[in-house]
Parts: sequence; C-alpha cells; structure tokens
Amino acid sequence: MKKIFFISSAAIIILAATAFLLIYQSHAEVMEKTNDCYDMGGLPKMEKSGFMEKHFECKVETE
Repeated sequence: MKKIFFISSAAIIILAATAFLLIYQSHAEVMEKTNDCYDMGGLPKMEKSGFMEKHFECKVETE
C-alpha cells in the first residue's frame, strides 16, 4: 500500500513540475517576442492555442 502511494505521489509531482515548466517556457517566449517588438517601436499581435503559438505579428509603423 505504501509503495502505491509513493509511486502515485511521485507521478503527481512529476506531472505538476512538467506542467509548470511548459507554462513558464511559453510565458517566457511570449514576453521575449513582445518586448523585442516594443523595443523596435511596434505593436505585437499574437494568437495562441494552449501552449502553442499560432501567429505572431509585430506591426511597426514607418514614417
């Protein structure tokens, strides 16, 4: 019984850590692209689906 509890607990911890890392990595990528776009004087437009980026556009107005 203790062995099953230990394995279940370990699996839950590993799944939670993996989910956290996916969310953090996705957020970091979005922030990097967004900040780069703002640094160029543009306005970012992004479409995401879950953790995947579907579309990213940086509209920079030229004079």
